[in-house]
Amino acid sequence: MPKNNEQLIMGLDVGASKITCAIGVVSSTGRITIWDAKEAPSLGWRKGTVIDADLAAVSLREAINPLRFTAGVEAASIQVGFSPQAIDTYRIKTAIPIVGREHRVTDDDIWEALTVIKKQTVLENRAILHMVPIEYYIDNQLVIEPLGKKGKILTVETIIITTPAEIVDNLINIVQQAGINVKETTLSSLASSEVLLNATDKEFGTVYVDVGGQTTDIAVYNRGLLKGVAVLPIGSDHITSDLAIGLRTSLACAERIKLQYGIQPDFSTGGVVEIDALTGGNKSSISCRIVVEIIEARVNEMLALIREAIASINHNGFVPSGIILGGRGALLPGLVEFAEKGLSLPVRLRKPQVYLKPGTKIDTTAYSAAIGLIKYRSVYIRDKSSRHTRSFNSPLDLSSLMGKFKTWIHEHF
Repeated sequence: MPKNNEQLIMGLDVGASKITCAIGVVSSTGRITIWDAKEAPSLGWRKGTVIDADLAAVSLREAINPLRFTAGVEAASIQVGFSPQAIDTYRIKTAIPIVGREHRVTDDDIWEALTVIKKQTVLENRAILHMVPIEYYIDNQLVIEPLGKKGKILTVETIIITTPAEIVDNLINIVQQAGINVKETTLSSLASSEVLLNATDKEFGTVYVDVGGQTTDIAVYNRGLLKGVAVLPIGSDHITSDLAIGLRTSLACAERIKLQYGIQPDFSTGGVVEIDALTGGNKSSISCRIVVEIIEARVNEMLALIREAIASINHNGFVPSGIILGGRGALLPGLVEFAEKGLSLPVRLRKPQVYLKPGTKIDTTAYSAAIGLIKYRSVYIRDKSSRHTRSFNSPLDLSSLMGKFKTWIHEHF
C-alpha cells in the first residue's frame, strides 16, 4: 500500500509498436519507486494515430488491466503519452506590466502572460499539447530566474506544441473505451526526458533522442530550458523491415538478427548468419557484411534526419553535452559508437534511475516514457495545493497546461 504522503500513479505510453504501462509512487523528495510495468503490442495504431478502434482498445486493455488494481489499490490518476508525427511548434512572445507589490514578478504574473499567449494562439482544429516558457525578459533585459525580480514590464517567450485535435480526441476516446479516465496527454519525448536527463544535461545543452518503433523523437535543451522538439518518421521497425526484405526472411527472424548482431564493426569482418526461409521451413546462410550494410543504410538515413532536426531547432548546431539516446530502438548493438561517428558528437545510452519495489523485475529501458509520465503527473499532484494552481477537469484546457508550467517552475526555481 502507498504511504500516507504517496499516491499511486499510472503512466501509459502509446507507441507505434508497443504500448507500455507503468505504475508506481513518487516520494516528497522525488524518489520514484516502480511497483510494476507491462507492455502489449500496439495493434490498431499507426504512428500515433488510431486506425482500428476495436483493436486499439484491446491492446490498451492488455497493457493496463494487469496493473489497474496493483496491491488492491486502483491508480488514482493516469497520464497518457504519445508521439504523433503531425506536430507543429510555434514561438510566441508577449509582454505584460508587472503590477504586484513593489513591482516584483510573481507566478501570477507569469500565469497572466501565459493566458495572454493562449488567447493569441487560435489554431483551427489543433490541440495544444504543451506551452513551455523558454525566455524571460524584465524591462527588455534577459533574465534566467524572473520570480522576485523587480521591474515594470515582464516579457515571456514560449514554445507552443500542437497536433491535430482529432488525433488527441481519438486517443482519449480509445483509452476511455478501455476503462481508464485520462488526466492529461503529454508528448512522449518530454516525458522520457524527465527521467533520463538531469539538470546538468539540460543546463549545458543536450539533445534527447528517443528511438521508437516507427518514429524517432527529439527534444533539445539548453540553459536549463526546452528549445524545441521534433518527431521523425523513422524508427527501429524500419530496420527490421529492411532486413526482412533484403534477406528474404520473416519479420520475426529479421528482428532476432537485428537485436543479436546489430551494427557492430567486429560482426561485419567475417562469418555468416543463419536465417529462416520464408517458406518450407528451410534455413540458409548469408554473409555478415550484407546484414551490416542493410542496417547501416537505414541508420545513416536516421542520423541524417536527426542532424537536420537538431540544426533546425538549435541554429548554431552547438550541443556541448552531446546526445542521450533512449527508447527500445536505442538498444541496437553498436548504435552508440556508430552514431558518435556519424554525428560527430558525444552519444550516450541511458536508462531511468528509479527504484523497483521488492519482487519487481523489469528492464526500465523499455519503460522510459511510462516512468517519465509518472513523474510528470506526480509534480502536478504535489503542486496542486499551491495557492496559485487552478483546478481543472479537462485534459486539454489551459489549466492543464499550467500544470506543466508548474513542473518547470519546480525544477528550475
